[in-house]
Amino acid sequence: MPDATDIARRKIVALKKQIADLEAFIVRYEDLMREALELARSENVPPHADPLVDVGGNETTPPSVDKSVDIPVENTVRPGRPRGKTGRPDEIALHMERIIREAGRPMTRGEIVKAFEVRDLKIPYDDKGRYVGTIAWRHKGTFVNIPGQGYWLRDEPRPGADREFFDASTEE
Repeated sequence: MPDATDIARRKIVALKKQIADLEAFIVRYEDLMREALELARSENVPPHADPLVDVGGNETTPPSVDKSVDIPVENTVRPGRPRGKTGRPDEIALHMERIIREAGRPMTRGEIVKAFEVRDLKIPYDDKGRYVGTIAWRHKGTFVNIPGQGYWLRDEPRPGADREFFDASTEE
């Protein structure tokens, strides 16, 4: 029978997944808003017109979405960066976390790159494996490298070990 700490840990994992899903949704929504605004500008739609309403007056977003939030386009895109379905380091990290969690085991850089390709997600650099390693290093609070096995999630029990978590004070 699970004790209170096991239940709490499972709840934390579930909440982190929900947070990751919400953050990914926000990134996708902001990208769609930017694209809609850029499209409206390119088609000379008056600035007061809502870019998310088509010519027939039908909304293209759910009615529960608060459109009063103003997203400054110029502050959300870094010029000169490759763009695709992914590209931002935080978004790459979210996808990496989800991929590793789904696999349920540590994954090497190459395996993570292949998982991105299978999902048709873009890694915006030529040396994709190196970029995956850089993202994992920059997100040390999320990922840990298990020598000989690959990257794993810091807050998850060590695979194959009973309730053994990673201790940041023991790492080099």
